[in-house]
Amino acid sequence: MTRIALIILVSVATVGGVLILLGGSDTTPLTGDSSGNVLSNTQCAGANIDKEFEKDVTANLNHNLAVYKQAESATGVPWAVLAGMHYRESGMSPANPPNGEGPMGLHDLHLQNPNDPALSNFPKAVLKAATFLTDKVKGKLVGGKKLSSDPELIKEALWRYNGTGSAPVPDRSAYVMNNIDAGHTHMNFLGKTDSRNGAYTVYALLNQAVYDASGNFTALSGTCVGFESQGGPSSGLQAQVVANAIRIANELQRRAFPSIDNPGTTVNIIAFDPRFPDLITPGAPKQTGRLWCTYLPILAYQQAGHPLTPNITALLGVQNMAEYFQKNQIYINNGAGAPQPGDTLFINDGRANKFGHVAVITAVSDNQIEVRQSDVHSKTTANFPRQGNSLGKRGGDTPLGWGRVKQ
Repeated sequence: MTRIALIILVSVATVGGVLILLGGSDTTPLTGDSSGNVLSNTQCAGANIDKEFEKDVTANLNHNLAVYKQAESATGVPWAVLAGMHYRESGMSPANPPNGEGPMGLHDLHLQNPNDPALSNFPKAVLKAATFLTDKVKGKLVGGKKLSSDPELIKEALWRYNGTGSAPVPDRSAYVMNNIDAGHTHMNFLGKTDSRNGAYTVYALLNQAVYDASGNFTALSGTCVGFESQGGPSSGLQAQVVANAIRIANELQRRAFPSIDNPGTTVNIIAFDPRFPDLITPGAPKQTGRLWCTYLPILAYQQAGHPLTPNITALLGVQNMAEYFQKNQIYINNGAGAPQPGDTLFINDGRANKFGHVAVITAVSDNQIEVRQSDVHSKTTANFPRQGNSLGKRGGDTPLGWGRVKQ
């Protein structure tokens, strides 16, 4: 990746207060890695397609939260996963439905013992379902690995919980993935077209919903993320910054640009956005449509309705952006406090300058963080190891700290 200290923005338009970036021709955008951790459409289709979901969540989620979180404490299954299962099985109602399988759809238990208390007692039903879910993938939960740290394992566990006969793989299971994005809408479930959100879709939506200071649900944001944010969902602004960063990164394309470090050569990087203006750097040829690393947080905040500063060019250098957070917002040194989704991560990339690269933290688990970044040689998604409040190195990149906007 090439980093610079100064870029001069020469062409920009504003529509409705949002920066519109001009120039370039369209080619096939990147949509994330093959593991599926990057969603092709971060504005969950399920937020618009499943008309009953918001009604059910609004009516039941806050009543059920304590039970979900109790089961999470006992089993390690994220509470939002349990909520997703509950939605699929009984619309989040705590009552035993007419089929007698309990609010969590405990089919096998009902066959074995139709009088089992877990079928009629809501807390026991959720705890039993969480135990069954982890049992489905217990062979992969080794060496201290937790279900919450692996989105693909969550999908597999949900698929197996529902029964693998309904779909050949988790990605094709309506029970798991329906309405997660535009490519997973109105999927087939038991021979019929399904409009309900999949359990994993519910998990993703609830992770990015808006909650008040007491942790109670207030509204859906309509966005999805790749894996659970440790400690609960972000605030409304932070959640929108995450959604914007994921969307922007997914739309970037690989192009050959003149190298700043080695004049006369080119570098193939993921940095091209067809909406971007021409960018000029001192002593370098015109950089048509090149999205430098600092633009990602700038745009993510701006498109969330919270511009970092009216003077965009003042933040284009990584060092300048770091100093802005240190002087005007919140800056947390690595190890001094917990990172959160939506924070801007500052990285030493091994060069002489202390701040060499910047990225947006899009998800946090107990053992890693996930970021989105631009102007990179490989993927726009990267993970850094986490231990407590400290983030470890990834290759030659060392996290120095993270900035957070005051709210």
